[in-house]
Amino acid sequence: MALAVRPRWSLERIAALDERTLQRVAAARTTLWTGFMRTITHTSLWLPLLVGAVAAAGDHSFLFGAAVGGVAAGVASLLVQVVKVTVRRARPSMAFCLAKTLDKYSFPSGHSSAAFAVAAASLFLAPLLFPLILLVASVVAYSRVYLGVHYPSDVLTGAVMGTVLGLLTATGGAALQALSVFLG
Repeated sequence: MALAVRPRWSLERIAALDERTLQRVAAARTTLWTGFMRTITHTSLWLPLLVGAVAAAGDHSFLFGAAVGGVAAGVASLLVQVVKVTVRRARPSMAFCLAKTLDKYSFPSGHSSAAFAVAAASLFLAPLLFPLILLVASVVAYSRVYLGVHYPSDVLTGAVMGTVLGLLTATGGAALQALSVFLG
């Protein structure tokens, strides 16, 4: 007789934890924090700031830093869209939602993925700014849960995806830069 082993973290348990966390975050909202989160969540605000910080800092040219930061965010955003239309997880209930969304799918978070891609790239390209850029990326990611447009697991998955893609983009960019110097 075989014993059925139930995994500790099933999709149902993760979904239940997502829902409970979203409810707790919604219950703790304040007018001041809601205004701040609505502002910080706009890609047109934080993405140019993060990419600009990566471009301006470090031992590389501004153009190289901007290209790596921009490519990291772009690749992360593209991959997120592929996963979204494949998984098709619906967004949280409109009862929680305080922001407009561009699509109806929630998993994974594109904002989190792009922000963490730039943050991860900054680890190589602008290491002195990395803690600050990581803080901004984290606040952007949290804003998505706070505003009720993503579940926590959407944001966590987006952050992990963005981190991996940002590290790959930065190391690939550094390798291309070294190769161009070598080839002269």
